[in-house]
Amino acid sequence: HTPSAVLLLMFLQWVRILFDFSGYSDIAIGLAKTMGLELPPNFRFPYIARNIADFWQRWHMSLSSWIRDYIYIPLGGSRHGPGRKFLNLLLTMFICGLWHGADWHFGVWGVYQGLGLAIHSVWEKIHKNPSPGSVGLWARIGFTNLFTAYGWLIFFYPLQNVFEYTKTLFFL
Repeated sequence: HTPSAVLLLMFLQWVRILFDFSGYSDIAIGLAKTMGLELPPNFRFPYIARNIADFWQRWHMSLSSWIRDYIYIPLGGSRHGPGRKFLNLLLTMFICGLWHGADWHFGVWGVYQGLGLAIHSVWEKIHKNPSPGSVGLWARIGFTNLFTAYGWLIFFYPLQNVFEYTKTLFFL
């Protein structure tokens, strides 16, 4: 593998999963309309998210809200201090990962997402008002997409493959 090949794979998985999940949701919404039911949208342009928290508010919104309401909040949410919030985010997203399948890479993907959300939460407290400039906005969107694209490697592939891809990306 070469770093450019791994980046291409990340990009292709990034597109694939959006088309898969969003497409299935659009089919369900369309079928419901034929029966006179109005379902809410399930994806709201997640790849223009400015950060990982924004991504999860836009991505698979029915699953995200269910996980928030039935796992994160009952665990205590952000109550009980930042340490407990950090743990609750990790546990919640770990469970979300296992919901996708009973394999380690799904659990690791969940922990990866939980760490991203926890680190973003701390970052947001430190940097309360990020610069509104377009360069800063595009940089945040780009970083969020790199973060999620790498996450899709974890989501789709066994951990041994992810280790190899990571070594390739960082020339190790």
